[in-house]
Amino acid sequence: MKYITNIFYLLRFTLMAFQANRENGRYHRKVRKRAEALLRRSRELNDGSIPEKAYLKIQWYMVSTLFMGKLAAHLAGARLGPGGEAAYCRLGALIGLSDILVDDYRLPGAQVEALLHQAGETAIGQVFHLYYQALLQAAGAGRAEALEKGMLQLIRFQHDSLRQFDAGISRAETEAATLGKGGASLQLCAALLPVRHDSLQQAFYELGGFIQAMNDAQDMHKDARDGVITFVRFCSSFQEVQAYLEARRRACFRRFRALPLRRRRKSYFLFCFNAMHVLINYKLNHYTRLCGGELDFAKLAAGNSRDFRINPFSIRFVRACLGRILAFGPHARE
Repeated sequence: MKYITNIFYLLRFTLMAFQANRENGRYHRKVRKRAEALLRRSRELNDGSIPEKAYLKIQWYMVSTLFMGKLAAHLAGARLGPGGEAAYCRLGALIGLSDILVDDYRLPGAQVEALLHQAGETAIGQVFHLYYQALLQAAGAGRAEALEKGMLQLIRFQHDSLRQFDAGISRAETEAATLGKGGASLQLCAALLPVRHDSLQQAFYELGGFIQAMNDAQDMHKDARDGVITFVRFCSSFQEVQAYLEARRRACFRRFRALPLRRRRKSYFLFCFNAMHVLINYKLNHYTRLCGGELDFAKLAAGNSRDFRINPFSIRFVRACLGRILAFGPHARE
């Protein structure tokens, strides 16, 4: 019975992921529909100082946040109507814009925080303020305080993450910045749910940290090339990287299983993120072979980017990982 249920889960999740990863897929079309007026207005505000890649990044953040919103709403037993989808689109734009303002424009955290209340004179600041006001309108007045608190926390972690270019940063500082950034983003997603309590917020914070850690693991080639310090830099082997991810997965899943929500909904939600974890481990095994079994950052930096790309919809991936994905159960690997 478990395998039959998991096959259904996998088909459902794969269809969602496939649509989200295609630029002409359903999620991109929905984002353009739900945020059509805002996307148009944000381009009208551009005085030439905002590059096209920023608008592309905003749309991808909208898609990934709406994707997360759909999973989170299902977990909470809610249905996202057009208004809820619009709110997640606006939130995604803000998460992407906060990243752009800090990483690309190098604005100090205090200046980014000020844009929540006043648009300022720059085009990118006006676009940020536009989306924030639109988010508050879509989410409703009852969520304004939680959203502002969450945005302030995210901006602080975004700014702290700039230290990841400093070779002298400690492991504790690195983990606090990167896991905090992921955790703050997911707590903002949770703030839009109809179910709101401290244990749910903490579970989403843990999940955000787990997702950020998985992203850092799969981006180790790019980060080694660009000089970005993540938790991977403090590991001595690929096996240690995988052990770190497994520890974060276990801690995260325990929090979600303890939530007073329907077991079947929790099962599907965790199944999706376990499948992501299986994919990351598959990638890490591939990286291990590319580097001759050693976690060598010089080899990682010098490697060809094409060699580090993995198609999660390929026959090779399915053959290697399908069994592990379908074996997931209520207490699998706990």
